[in-house]
Amino acid sequence: MSLNKIFNESTIFEQQQNIKTYLEKFFPNVITDLISEYAYFLKDITYTFKGHDGAITCLAILPDGRFASGSTDSTLKIWNPTKQMLKKDQTFFKVIDKITYDSILIGHSKRVNCVDVFPDNIATSTSTIRIISGSDDSTLKIWNINKEQHQIQYKINSDITLVGHTDSVTCVKILPDGKIISGSSDYTLKIWNLQAIDTKYCENTFEHHYENIQCITIFPDHNCCKYRIISGSNGSTVSTLKILDQKNWKYSLSIQHSNITTCVSVLSDLCRIVTGSCDRTLKIFNLDTPENILTLTGHTRPTSCVDILPDGKIISGSYDETLKIWNQNTGKCELT
Repeated sequence: MSLNKIFNESTIFEQQQNIKTYLEKFFPNVITDLISEYAYFLKDITYTFKGHDGAITCLAILPDGRFASGSTDSTLKIWNPTKQMLKKDQTFFKVIDKITYDSILIGHSKRVNCVDVFPDNIATSTSTIRIISGSDDSTLKIWNINKEQHQIQYKINSDITLVGHTDSVTCVKILPDGKIISGSSDYTLKIWNLQAIDTKYCENTFEHHYENIQCITIFPDHNCCKYRIISGSNGSTVSTLKILDQKNWKYSLSIQHSNITTCVSVLSDLCRIVTGSCDRTLKIFNLDTPENILTLTGHTRPTSCVDILPDGKIISGSYDETLKIWNQNTGKCELT
């Protein structure tokens, strides 16, 4: 019996039993030397991260490789995908096919809609990672997570609560200068400054939208200011994107979809944006004009998310249960 035969012809459960027999028979004294070979054969096995009691609504990658997830169960959880997937059980290394969370973040009273991570260069402590979340309870909460992964914090309470929105907080982003921007179903964007304690952290409120704000993205602008902010909101037939100039805080662009705008990202040339919508399309626009350059069609249900890959191509996700990769210059779908 060979390892190849074991893994090619058996289920995961059978693999566990067969590998134990194999190791005990042929390598009773050098089992530990086989862990790397065993791990190699398990490389294609996927693992389930289970612990939430509701739908997963948002994810964010932490600088140390862990990730945070938010849920309709009103909690966030911290997961460590780099944990050893093999545990020693006497003379047998057993597969862990279900991974539980390291920490649970408790404080929101309703579903969590969004989460973002503070960069290390604007963190308040070298020993913690700081994240922020927004919720249907109208608040944002800031949390400090230990960087020392062996010091597991099972239950974490929020460090700061930002109060000011009057409806669900739907999106949040950390700005390059360490400030925070949030969007809400109360039709407003708010800028938060954690140094502005006298104003309860809220530095500015923008009321340029007339519908629920669905998405925010940030991008650098070397011509007029440090960065610009794009926010998208929905209406019954028209969706609007506004661009805020960080220097003057003025909006300058409105574009249209035939249904709700769900997501937005800036292309690598910083001159165009791509938007996704419940109308099942993605659209590429010039930043300086509302001209629709390309419409990307192929999804059969609403587009839920969009991002730019390192090679400049566009990747989108949809409620049709597919991911698609698009050429940003031709608008053609290259891979589903």
